[in-house]
Amino acid sequence: MASSMYSLPLYFPPGRKVDPIGVMYNLPSYHGGGETPSLLDADPTKQLETNQLNLIKLLEAFNERIDKHLNGLKGEKKKEGKDSKKEEKGEICAEKESMKKEKGGKAVPAKPPTLSTTPWKLMEEKVGAEAANGISACALPSLARYPNEKLGKVNVTVTSADIFWMENLAKVASKREVKFCGEVKNEVMNGNVEVVTKKGASFSLEVDSFSCVDRVTGWKILGGAIGLFSFHHLDAVQNEHTHRWLTRLAEVIEGGKRAEEVSSLLSSCSQFLSRFDSLSSHCSLSLADTLVRPLFLSNLPNNVELWAKRLESVI
Repeated sequence: MASSMYSLPLYFPPGRKVDPIGVMYNLPSYHGGGETPSLLDADPTKQLETNQLNLIKLLEAFNERIDKHLNGLKGEKKKEGKDSKKEEKGEICAEKESMKKEKGGKAVPAKPPTLSTTPWKLMEEKVGAEAANGISACALPSLARYPNEKLGKVNVTVTSADIFWMENLAKVASKREVKFCGEVKNEVMNGNVEVVTKKGASFSLEVDSFSCVDRVTGWKILGGAIGLFSFHHLDAVQNEHTHRWLTRLAEVIEGGKRAEEVSSLLSSCSQFLSRFDSLSSHCSLSLADTLVRPLFLSNLPNNVELWAKRLESVI
């Protein structure tokens, strides 16, 4: 078999360089040709020693840069120390001169007021009776207790769409010695404020010489009488949130309490209650919570359900 085998001669002679066809343009080889020694031919020990020497040189250069930088910082500190001493001496001399002028009876020019350039902003935080840095979720649920407005006799005309919130308000009023009588009544016999309710075609409220047909205004007046709402400027943030929810509730009632509007209000409440414990952003429950709660009957989101249970435990 070995004698019958034959060898094929090379098609090209050995050592011939084959170049590709120049279709577009030629690029030099990035391998560097045959001048660069192959990695296989290099001694790994010598290569490691070379790398170590290069690393030592880099570290020495880095140390020199750090030394120069530190020396520069020391020089700057010395200059600053000298300048500060000069400034202190100048201030002491200026104070002595001003004292001399004051003793001599001459007028001393007042220093111009310095304007603060620090930006400021209003930070909205939870407000409550718990200790500083306390966790409001651990606090017991409670109703807000603002100073009661002594209004005397209040006449309120309600429609059939207003009975649900009026009954809930009467429950809270029974705990605050505010009497409800008429269409909606509570158990208080003699109270500081008497709210006389009657049924009519539209909502209205009268107290002394003041009258209104707007539900939001009427709710705030009733809330002030019961102690669930405050007109004080220190409660402006809570009042702003309360006004928002009262406006939404009034729109739902005027729209006939349609399911779509109630669902939209429920969704908004759920989002708000994921951050705050009440609809007024106060840790205690107040006017907006008392009025909005009876609008939601079933299928409550988790945030709203927890809020409803807290409110029901204190009414």
